[in-house]
Amino acid sequence: MTNSIILSLKDSKKWSNLLEECEEQDIHFDPNYLQLFEKKMNGKALLFVTKEKENFLLYPFFKRKINDISYFNELDEELYDIISPWYFGGPILQNSKNSKKLIKEFLNEFKEYTVRESIISEFTRIHPLLKHAQNFIDQVKPKYQYDVSYVDLDQTKEKIIKNMKKTN
Repeated sequence: MTNSIILSLKDSKKWSNLLEECEEQDIHFDPNYLQLFEKKMNGKALLFVTKEKENFLLYPFFKRKINDISYFNELDEELYDIISPWYFGGPILQNSKNSKKLIKEFLNEFKEYTVRESIISEFTRIHPLLKHAQNFIDQVKPKYQYDVSYVDLDQTKEKIIKNMKKTN
C-alpha cells in the first residue's frame, strides 16, 4: 500500500529527517537550500513524498503560477508549472533496492497530483552524480543538455590545478 503526501518549508524538520534516511543525497534536496532559492524561482518549494511500507521516495520542486507570466496572464483559470531546485534535483529514493513498485506508484500518484493541482508543465534537472536517476531510465525519456564537470577535492592542490581546463 502506498500513500503520498506533500510537505512545504513549514515541514522542514520532517523533510530533513526523511532526507537523512536516504542512502544518496546532497544539498540540492535540502529544504534550507530550497528556501534560499524560493524567491528567485518565483515559486513555492514543495516535497512530494511517496511511501510504500518502509521505503519512500522524495521529489523536491518549485511550484510556480504561470498566470504571472505576461503571455499567460489572461487565462481564465490558474495554471502552474514545476521546476527542479536550482542546479540539480529529481526524485531521490530512500533505498534503491526493490524500488520498481515504489517508482511506478510515485509516477501514478504524482500524475494524479499534477492534474488535481492544474500543473501543465514540468522541467527537472536530474542530478548527474547520484545513481538514483538510473532507476527512472525505463520510466522517462531524459534529454541530454550539457556536460557537468566536477573536481575531486581529496586530491592535492597541485594535482587539482594540473587537471584544470579552461573550459571547466
